[in-house]
Amino acid sequence: MRTMLVTVATLCVLASPTLAADYTNSRFGYSITYPDGLFAPQPEAENGDGRHFTALHGGADLAVWGGYNALSETPNDIAGETMAQCTGTPYKLVKPTVVVVSCATKDGVVYRKTYIRGDVLTSFELTYPASEKARWDAVIGKLTLAPAQ
Repeated sequence: MRTMLVTVATLCVLASPTLAADYTNSRFGYSITYPDGLFAPQPEAENGDGRHFTALHGGADLAVWGGYNALSETPNDIAGETMAQCTGTPYKLVKPTVVVVSCATKDGVVYRKTYIRGDVLTSFELTYPASEKARWDAVIGKLTLAPAQ
């Protein structure tokens, strides 16, 4: 019964387009919009590159961060970093300015999106248990990362 109530509450939040929260990072100039009421923001990282958001219900974790591409990673390198966690065939999109990888891992599911703007990489990663796939797959489409221009 509790699972059903949490699922209904999650669907209600997802169905309401006006319930959104934002986090803006001043160090790298990016922002992310996410469904309000699903995540609890954690303190910003000490170096100011981003923060984690923990699910209020369920086992999801949302991380968002920016960084300099000090290693001159290519889009394929960036995709490969996430794909190394995959236990099955991943979904991947690799373009010069954006990389997306999603797959099953030994711990559940990972969805990672990275924007490449000059020497700055801006990413978010949503991880969650495989048993919560339907719930969090619906959330992915509600996450909007706006990289610095």
